[in-house]
Amino acid sequence: MKRLGLVLEGGGVKCAYQNGVLAVLEAAGYKFDAIAGTSYGAVNAALYLEGKNKRLDEFWSNLSGGKMFNDEKLDDIMNTIYHKDNLATFDNFKFLKSGLNDTTGLINSLTDGYRKTIYDNVNEKAIRNNKCEFYLVTCKMTQTKNLILEGLKKVINPLSIVLDMFKPDYPGRFYQHMQMTPVEISKNEIKKGQIADYVIASASNPPFKPMEINGDKYFDGGAYANCPYETLKKRGYTDLVIIRTNEGDIADSELKLQVIAPQASLGSCALFSIDNIKDLRRKGLMDAIAFMDKMKGDSFFWKKKKKKLLELYK
Repeated sequence: MKRLGLVLEGGGVKCAYQNGVLAVLEAAGYKFDAIAGTSYGAVNAALYLEGKNKRLDEFWSNLSGGKMFNDEKLDDIMNTIYHKDNLATFDNFKFLKSGLNDTTGLINSLTDGYRKTIYDNVNEKAIRNNKCEFYLVTCKMTQTKNLILEGLKKVINPLSIVLDMFKPDYPGRFYQHMQMTPVEISKNEIKKGQIADYVIASASNPPFKPMEINGDKYFDGGAYANCPYETLKKRGYTDLVIIRTNEGDIADSELKLQVIAPQASLGSCALFSIDNIKDLRRKGLMDAIAFMDKMKGDSFFWKKKKKKLLELYK
């Protein structure tokens, strides 16, 4: 019997794109036997296992930078960045100045707010009760190297590691300072009461503090496999649907792949502005509709479902 796996690439806020794609796939009748996710792809996987795309709709339609990081001032800053307005307002200056005065406190606050968001939204019981397999990718920290350079960087510009989040090539430059052991783990291998911990670990991108679990420190799985299709391949899945957050196709002659990817860059992984999230969800919807149009053609039933989707995600 053919088993179908779903792969959700990491990408921070760009994973809102996957919400739009999954709305289309669900309407088209897709059902999955396993889901693998990395970073915020793992967050989406956990939410999807709880309540399919309806649960993703609830999460993403109510999310913002202020809610994500428990600081309402971030909403104005992120919306300003998204709309390319003038960032140099008095309130924004006060917020950035407070970060300069206490970088450690700012990073701790962002980390605590982010973790609370995940803990409040991940339902372990529902995930375990779902027969669909669930795998996520994280990285166990074994040693750091060259962190003197990062320390010097923070002395010179204490907010630089936070502001770097908004650059497209981040966090790749940070990961070069890490030595790690990749961890691909299933829900059945995770101890009771720790699924949310591992979801956080998978999505602990700098500048968030590493997630400590059972005495070990973990950080973002994107440092090893941001698009974890090989996690399912190793477990015998040959038919995969991959929802990317970066441009480009994926080819593997041993697998039957359906890849849905953005047609252009989705921007920063950290720009959790309300308008950006709405735009990303809509882009995912439209790309997935274009993908399904090629398969469904002018089917009356598909056209009817497509019309309803377009009305729901205006």
